[in-house]
Amino acid sequence: MAALGGAGPKPARPNDLKPRVLSAVVLAAGALGSAILGGWLFAGVWATLSVLVYVEWFTIARSKPDSPPPPGFHWSMVPGVALLAALALAISGTLLAGWSLRSAAPWLAGLFVAFLLAVSRAGLAHRRWQASGMLYAGGLIASVLVLRLSDSYGLVAILALFAIVWGADIGAYFTGRAIGGPKLAPRISPNKTWSGFAGGITTGIIAGMLVLRIAGLPLSFALAALCGLLALVSVAGDLFESHMKRRFGVKDSGHLIPGHGGFMDRLDAFLFAAILAAGIGLWRGGLQNAAGGLLASW
Repeated sequence: MAALGGAGPKPARPNDLKPRVLSAVVLAAGALGSAILGGWLFAGVWATLSVLVYVEWFTIARSKPDSPPPPGFHWSMVPGVALLAALALAISGTLLAGWSLRSAAPWLAGLFVAFLLAVSRAGLAHRRWQASGMLYAGGLIASVLVLRLSDSYGLVAILALFAIVWGADIGAYFTGRAIGGPKLAPRISPNKTWSGFAGGITTGIIAGMLVLRIAGLPLSFALAALCGLLALVSVAGDLFESHMKRRFGVKDSGHLIPGHGGFMDRLDAFLFAAILAAGIGLWRGGLQNAAGGLLASW
C-alpha cells in the first residue's frame, strides 16, 4: 500500500516487497498520528514534508535528460526552504494562536523576493520549473494546514482525504492488475489502465464516504460527487508528476523512502486532492473553517 502515494503504484520486485511494505506502514502511521494529534506537531510534520518535496522538485529541475540529478543541497534552495517554513509558521500561528496573517505579509514577501532572486541568479537550467516548485510545495503545506487546523471538522477532512487518495491508489492497482485493458496515458505512465482508473475512482468514493459516515456526517449524493472529484484530481496529480519526471529523465523523485523513491512520489496524488479540497473549503467556509466549508451543508 502506498502510504501517501498516487494511483497505481509501480509493481514491486520480490526482494523490494518487504522494505516497500514496511515503509508504507511507517508512512501511514506517521500521517495518521500527526493528523490525530493535530496542533503544532501536525504543522511541524507537514512543514518538514513540504520542504522535502520542494528539495526533490528543485533537484529534479536541475537535472538533465539521461543524467542523474546533481547531488546534495544547493545554496539556491535556502530561500525557498525559509519561505516554506515561514509560510507554515504564519498559517499555523494565525489558526492556532490568533496571530494576524497581515502582519506576516512583509517578511513573507521579502522571503519570496529572495527566493526569486536565488532562482534567477543561480545560473541553472529550467528556472521556470524551479520557481513553480514553490507553488507545488507551498500548496501542500497551505492546504493541509487550513484544513486540519480548522475550527470544526479538521480531523475528519484530513482522514477523509487520506481515505480517498489511498482508496483510489489501492483500487487502481488491484483493478488494473485483475482486468487490464487499454492504457490510460501510455506516453506518461504506461502501467496505468482505464480499468484501474475506474476501479480507483470507485474505491476512492467508497473509502471517503465510509470515513464520513463513521464521523457521523449525513451522506448525500453531493458528498459522493465531492469524493469522486477529489479521487479524480488525485489521479491527475500522479500523472502530472510522472510527466515531470519523464520531462527531466528521472525515474524517482528521490531515494529517502526504501521501496518507494522520494516524498514527491508518495505525495503527488494527495497534494492535488488537498489543494482542491482546501480551495473548496476556503471558498465556502473561509480561513478559520475551511474543513467545515468542505464538508458541511451539502
